[in-house]
Amino acid sequence: AVFGLVPEPGKDSETCSYLGQFKTEQLCRLAALRDAGMWAYAWHDPAVVTGGFAGGCYGRRDLHGSRDFTKQDGIMSAIFARSNGWQEVTDWDISSYVTTQHRCAGAECEYFDSEAEKSIMNVSVEQMEQKIGNDASSLSLRIYLVDFAMNVLPVESVTSSGMNSIMRTAYPGTLRLGQKPGYCEQDYDENK
Repeated sequence: AVFGLVPEPGKDSETCSYLGQFKTEQLCRLAALRDAGMWAYAWHDPAVVTGGFAGGCYGRRDLHGSRDFTKQDGIMSAIFARSNGWQEVTDWDISSYVTTQHRCAGAECEYFDSEAEKSIMNVSVEQMEQKIGNDASSLSLRIYLVDFAMNVLPVESVTSSGMNSIMRTAYPGTLRLGQKPGYCEQDYDENK
């Protein structure tokens, strides 16, 4: 978020404000959230980044700057939502709201379905994108394939469709994104 925008550690620039030294990303994020002028932040993990930038927290305040961030080891950064304020969504179990159904028990019949069909999930949550409050592309969807395996898919978009919402992932899952396939409901006893 601040690559090449800060002249030296601990200093402000035309586009960034130095917010202080912090031991965790969460403390940096909270500092950036307290300043209404910030639209993004970057924290330099002292376990990875050495020298003057270690632990440094910087907030972006320019309104016309690039939103294409250079990936760097040890730098944690994020963009805040433009409307409704930013909110932390670390864990929201939406499984009981999923209305997409698998076509067959076990769902093996879906393995060769199109990528488009395996990238969409219908959810009975009205205006879900507003309830999330964050840019959908900052989210990940954890899909349990069976009781012992899962996929984590980046979310591409969340849109409303009447009383429901449609969640689209950036790339397809192995099967359709829906309620548990039939074999997940079976009890498995490992002779325990």
